[in-house]
Amino acid sequence: MATGITPDTFYEASYLSVAEYKDAPTSIDYDNLVVGGNAAAQDAELARVILRASSYMDEYLNQSVIATQYTETQRTRITPQGWISLHPNCSPIISLESFSYG
Repeated sequence: MATGITPDTFYEASYLSVAEYKDAPTSIDYDNLVVGGNAAAQDAELARVILRASSYMDEYLNQSVIATQYTETQRTRITPQGWISLHPNCSPIISLESFSYG
C-alpha cells in the first residue's frame, strides 16, 4: 500500500528543530545535503528533510503526534447505563477542556 507524503505536516510543524537534529548523535552527514551550498542552504534543506519526515509520521499514524488543541463534533448515543460513548478521531486524549451535548 502506497503512502502519500505531503510536503508539510497537518499542523505545519516539525517534530524537532535543525539545532536538535545537529545536537543528536547521528550518522547522517548534514553538511553536504546541497552540493556546493553554504551553511544557510544546508540548514534550509535539513529543515525540509525534517518536515518531510514529520509529515511521513503523520501520514503513517493517520494523526499528528504533536500536542494540539482539537475540536471535534460527532453524533453519538447514550448507553443504557447513562454513559455517552465517544470515539475520538485522535488518541490518546491527554485532557478535555470542555464538553457540550444537546
